[in-house]
Amino acid sequence: MIIRLALAFSLVCGVWPEASSAALKCEPLLANDGGFTPHFQEFLDSKGFENSEAKWSSFGGKPLNRTKLKSIPTIFIHGNSDSALGHSKGDGQFDGWREYLKTFSKAGLGPAELYGLSWGDGDPSLAKYESHDWQNVSRIREFIESVLEYTGAKQVNIVAHSMGVTLALKAILGGRVYDGSVFAPRRLGEPLNRFVNTFVGIAGALGGLSACVIFPHIPTCSDISGFHPDSSILRSIREFEEPLASRVISIWSESDEIIGANNRGKNPTSRLPFQESEIVQDLDHFSLKNQNAKLILELLYRR
Repeated sequence: MIIRLALAFSLVCGVWPEASSAALKCEPLLANDGGFTPHFQEFLDSKGFENSEAKWSSFGGKPLNRTKLKSIPTIFIHGNSDSALGHSKGDGQFDGWREYLKTFSKAGLGPAELYGLSWGDGDPSLAKYESHDWQNVSRIREFIESVLEYTGAKQVNIVAHSMGVTLALKAILGGRVYDGSVFAPRRLGEPLNRFVNTFVGIAGALGGLSACVIFPHIPTCSDISGFHPDSSILRSIREFEEPLASRVISIWSESDEIIGANNRGKNPTSRLPFQESEIVQDLDHFSLKNQNAKLILELLYRR
């Protein structure tokens, strides 16, 4: 049961295709370890953004100072135990956003428009210890704010998978986040919803997970910052009285082996408040992300 539970909380998540542009010879698209471009990393350093990428790298940033945005930037937020660029063992579970980077780059978008942040330990064996705590939520919030400032864009798109859906929604919402004690909430700030154009939530669990009622002592199941259906963090998102983006779209499945029965019935846990539309597919938890790069490209950029 514990093993299944750990999987159930792997609410989850690119490498850049090789480029041939002559301009890229001046400065690489990505850092040597596959991370942010030097230009973006310098900006983050100047803002004091802590970026301990460890083994699993993030991505994005202008190759050169003179690089101009081609379109609205998109930020990708992966799920529990994954990373922005993935660390799959060939089973398709933890591939990050690799397929999206390939697909979006073929459509003419580059690192100046596409940003991904790695959060958490990237270790499936530690999945049950991850939650919507201050460390995770504030890191994603700060990254969204950094991309907005760095690019000068009026709005960004956000694509999130699994636990990344609820982490990103709370980062946008702002307000109080509990960090270790119900008596010591910290404040993120005001809502950022006016700065988000399209939010696509893939296989999230905003309605919580029924298994968490049995194991509320596990951090990922916490009734404060976890996936307990009545947790403080999930209720704060569900009860917010405005859309958390100009457009909200959910993608989910009744065949999701991680979400399980939580997506069956009148109130699927993956459904989002104020959503413009929902796309229901007969795919598993990880395929919902891995097989929808072209679809999401169309939703974001080819309306």
